[in-house]
Amino acid sequence: MHNKYEKHEFNLYPNMVKDEMVELVTELKSKGYDSNLPIILYEGKILDGWNRYNACIQAQVQPAFREFTGPREEALLYTIRTNKRRELNPGQKAVIADKYRPLLEKEAAARKTEALKQNQAEPTPKDAKTEKKKGSVNKLLSEQFDVSETNLKKVNRPKKEDPKLLDQVESGKISLNKADKELNKKKQTKKIEKALPKQKSDAKKAIKDLSKEQGVYKNSPNDWKIVSNTLAVHLDMSDSFLDEFDKFIPNPGKEFLVVWKKYRDSIKELRSWCADKATKCNHCHGTFSMYIDENGIPTSKELGKPVTCPYCMQGLSGS
Repeated sequence: MHNKYEKHEFNLYPNMVKDEMVELVTELKSKGYDSNLPIILYEGKILDGWNRYNACIQAQVQPAFREFTGPREEALLYTIRTNKRRELNPGQKAVIADKYRPLLEKEAAARKTEALKQNQAEPTPKDAKTEKKKGSVNKLLSEQFDVSETNLKKVNRPKKEDPKLLDQVESGKISLNKADKELNKKKQTKKIEKALPKQKSDAKKAIKDLSKEQGVYKNSPNDWKIVSNTLAVHLDMSDSFLDEFDKFIPNPGKEFLVVWKKYRDSIKELRSWCADKATKCNHCHGTFSMYIDENGIPTSKELGKPVTCPYCMQGLSGS
């Protein structure tokens, strides 16, 4: 190949993964290039067939070329149509469609400017029919990429809040719905952290000093790692935990027992309060489980698979 080509700005589809490229190069070496699938050139660059072109370079095979003739907007739509054959999930389609949005808007604006120059600001009946057919950019993207306008709107959130998450959607690692759920979790976590009271500096100092002390109970070191692990295992604050913790410290001392009694009474009161406030989860209705489709969206028993309800704790939700 004598000429070296660049990728056209209209070709926004991702490159082949390494394994796919190796397979294509091997096929080209053994069978040669199929002239029925020419690489399409436009404005001196590759409009369609970028992966085939690079595979030909690696395989040292001469490809076939064909020049696209037509206006820029038609060339743009041609790129979209010819890449429909790729196997992409709805999330990937939505992400790639969103990348084409500014190009379509730019070409639409250029078309409008040209029409104004030719004193055709008001479309003729024929032009009106063409404009109606093209419709809004969102509708056009939805039709061309076979993706819902709802998914097109969903792309905006990870694009603004977490671009790395959007990269995972584009690569097919996660679905668009899962990305949306991940962002909801992050938002909820931030909301909880913001609501938590900030610890005063003197309280932090007291905890730090306490952690350095030795001999909380007779002839034993203050091993806070053991204590914290025990707490972590029993965060449900069950009665068995309280009984176990009583046995855990053999010689707690009078001061500790006074505080411990207050703590046990407080936990009992808190449990009672939570039970009064709790209501059945409005997602699983107290059954602990629900059904989701292949995209992770809640659905009926007949159409989905069972999963543990992620919205509640043992079928209950409270305020």
